[in-house]
Amino acid sequence: MSELPVLGENAVTLDNGLTIEDKVVGQGAEAGEDTRVTVHYTGWLENGTKFDSSLDRNQPFLFEVGEGKVIKGWDEGVKGMRVGGTRLLVLPPSMAYGAHGASDIIPAYAMLIFEVSLLNVEILPARPKPVRVDSYLAKPSGLQYAVLREGSGRAAKQGNTVAVHYTGWLESGVVFDSSFNRGQPIEFALGTGRVIPGWDEGVAGMRVGERRQLRIPYQLAYGEMGRGPIPPRATLIFDVELMNVR
Repeated sequence: MSELPVLGENAVTLDNGLTIEDKVVGQGAEAGEDTRVTVHYTGWLENGTKFDSSLDRNQPFLFEVGEGKVIKGWDEGVKGMRVGGTRLLVLPPSMAYGAHGASDIIPAYAMLIFEVSLLNVEILPARPKPVRVDSYLAKPSGLQYAVLREGSGRAAKQGNTVAVHYTGWLESGVVFDSSFNRGQPIEFALGTGRVIPGWDEGVAGMRVGERRQLRIPYQLAYGEMGRGPIPPRATLIFDVELMNVR
């Protein structure tokens, strides 16, 4: 992937101006919305100048498809690829860095050529289904919750050790954590401060098998400062399923 590749007869130009051609068709998992992909890539200017390559760094690149974390041509260009595949992308300026370019490397109005190899696809949890505002129950603390599915098992009380599967989102819909991705529910002693206050309060009273959506104000989450992927003063939304109580 060091020399500028050439489009073949199977190249297709989409309505948005992006041109794609599959050099190798993969057989693995498919990249699309709600996936995180790992790729190796090399990028060239139209004159054949190589400006970037993950191969040179020996470090693959990860991003979430459709989240706007990469240029538009990448978000659109990797959709439909399968693990093991290699695709050639030719990006018009409108799908790349446009009228401004990028630092001293990408000129204004530059057409870019990428060869992208898809190494891995991770399926992300789907965004939460909207819950009607009047479906939420509010507690004096500011915590809101909605019961998505009733449970019939043992009720969780302060001091119990509970096992919970969950997915957490920011209000923007961006997933920041999920026990489902790890295949392992989280266990904690309820009411002992081992989790954020909104969890201690929101899980209490749930029955095994129950699913709730918790809407947790920042005062009951990570506060004024935030933490890691959580911005300051962030309201958090969790879908929580109670798996076990002991």
